[in-house]
Amino acid sequence: MKPALSSLWILASTLLFLALLVTIDPFQQAIQLLDKMYGAAPEWTLVGKLYVDPETQETSHGENPVPSFQRLSEYWSRHAAVRHVYLVGNSQMYTVLLAPGEPLSDNPEKTYPDLLNEFYRAHDSRVEVYRLAAPNITYMEALWYLTYLVQHRELEPNTFVLQLNYETFRKTGIRDGMLTMLDDPNFASMIDKLARNDRPHSGLFLMALQKRREQIAKLGKTTRNDGGEAAHTGIAESARIGNQIETDFRSQLDRIPRFSQRLYMKGEFEGVLYRARVFLLHIKPTTPRSLSEATLTLNRSAIEDIANLCREHKIDLILVNAPQNPSALLYRTAADHSLYENTIRSIASLHGLPLYDFESAIPASDWGVWIDGPDPIHFGRRGHDLMAKIMIEQEVVSKELQASGATYTTRVAPTLSAVSGND
Repeated sequence: MKPALSSLWILASTLLFLALLVTIDPFQQAIQLLDKMYGAAPEWTLVGKLYVDPETQETSHGENPVPSFQRLSEYWSRHAAVRHVYLVGNSQMYTVLLAPGEPLSDNPEKTYPDLLNEFYRAHDSRVEVYRLAAPNITYMEALWYLTYLVQHRELEPNTFVLQLNYETFRKTGIRDGMLTMLDDPNFASMIDKLARNDRPHSGLFLMALQKRREQIAKLGKTTRNDGGEAAHTGIAESARIGNQIETDFRSQLDRIPRFSQRLYMKGEFEGVLYRARVFLLHIKPTTPRSLSEATLTLNRSAIEDIANLCREHKIDLILVNAPQNPSALLYRTAADHSLYENTIRSIASLHGLPLYDFESAIPASDWGVWIDGPDPIHFGRRGHDLMAKIMIEQEVVSKELQASGATYTTRVAPTLSAVSGND
């Protein structure tokens, strides 16, 4: 009897704690307190009301991309286009962090991929641009995405525009949200082959495969082929009654409005940790860092495999060195900057790829301020407008409009800085 009472007490205590947590929302209060204590920039400068179009954007930002690809497949199947273009990069592509002097708008803000799509559609160029961006995306994830896309004829790109960024060369791995893509047997088979290749990043793909197997085992699911045999990828069932009870219980909790906001609260908790790091430990987003030889090798090999896969499928791969805030450069030393520049240029040269250098394209006045200083990678409304104009004038996405004389008219009035690109 005592074990039963103890279990009921634990369950009741847990439910009470959860109820208090979602009702009080202590993380939001902690954020407000820290911001007030340290004089942080107002939260409203990070625009929350953004333009959303699931037919031109992967709206989960890498957390659950399969439904996005299903919708894109349906849309592209219904609309004939001469060119399908993916813009692949980090949160710079979908974030508007208002620069000093920029007011908050009542209308949803558009980022530069949205403005590119708007321009090409307005000029009936039959160019479809799709934003495939995720926070802190890695080049392994970009290769992961491309491998999936070429397995589906209706999703295969004509052009793959890959954002290059110094900070991205410091990151590795495949996020959990992308692992559900492995439920596609053809894709899982291709990833299995890549994991068995003798490439620096192959071990990360092997880890991703193993992690998905563990996820499926925990959820009590099974992946089988048409003949009823276990799929050759090795992802198999491990059903237990405890897992089923947990799954059912979570489904019931998801029906509670406040509990369903737990992912939002998770973001708030991460915001508290981020502010504690900035304010208390003085580790800021603008803190310069050096590249390690290990991560540089991993990322270079992933980009080179992207180049090889694009060549195999006759896809135009375009490299874009992304803008960086001149007031918050991330290079720790001049040697770091030189190493990064030499790396991206040598990749472009080795594979005969166009490389557009837009690192200095956005003036310091057009960048946002976040927490306690200039943000190194996120710009404001004028910055996105200018970036769209530059990419159109440099013909990064499409050259089909070259003869028509079509020009991009800015929504605001920044001065176009001189930028260089080679094609």
